[in-house]
Amino acid sequence: MNSWILQGNPKRFDVDSYLGRQTNIVWTVGNTNMQRSIQKNDTVFIWRSDGFVRGSGGIVAKGLIVDTPKPLQDDAKELWTSKEGLGTSNRVKILLMDVRLTTEEGMLLRANLEDDLELSNLWILKWRASILYKVSPEHALSIEKLWKAFKK
Repeated sequence: MNSWILQGNPKRFDVDSYLGRQTNIVWTVGNTNMQRSIQKNDTVFIWRSDGFVRGSGGIVAKGLIVDTPKPLQDDAKELWTSKEGLGTSNRVKILLMDVRLTTEEGMLLRANLEDDLELSNLWILKWRASILYKVSPEHALSIEKLWKAFKK
């Protein structure tokens, strides 16, 4: 099984409202070759970029991939601030297992990952422009360890 990070930008989509209101979600994965490797039961971490608040970016949820990517309609059209997310796009269905939208709830800030020796070279920390990142097995274990350590 693989592990993934899927990124959302609060400037374009109300990530917090979406993750806070339901446990079964769909998330855009784009049209990359990498999305073909996403399989049912893969682990996924949801990354909220800084958006409007500098220093607020990081991992805010953990879930399981329920189905392989396929063209799907967005299920939260009202949460988009732009038209880019509307319509049909390659998306995955995800069952959220844990959502932590604040540091008080135990989210992992970008700074937490940058300060961790094992995670400081995580691809999302170096290249912020993508929405889909494959996570190595070693990085996945380190993220899991931090995720458990930050649980409130």
